[in-house]
Amino acid sequence: VAYNASETYAKLHLPALDPQQPWWRSIDTAAWFEPQGNIRPRGREDMVPGSEYLMHPRSVIVLVERRLP
Repeated sequence: VAYNASETYAKLHLPALDPQQPWWRSIDTAAWFEPQGNIRPRGREDMVPGSEYLMHPRSVIVLVERRLP
C-alpha cells in the first residue's frame, strides 16, 4: 500500500521479487484509472512491469504479489 499526498508525481522503487511472482496492481485511485473503476477484483489485477511505479498526485495504490498465471 502506498499513498502520495503531494501535488506532484512520485516514482516508487518496488522491492525486488522472484521473476515468476511479479507485482500486480489491485487498486489505484488516480484519475486516469477511474474509467476502469479504480479497483480490480482478486485474480484480475494488472501486472506491473519493471521495478518502478509512477504514482499520480493525491492517490493511493495497492499492489499484490502473486505467481504468473
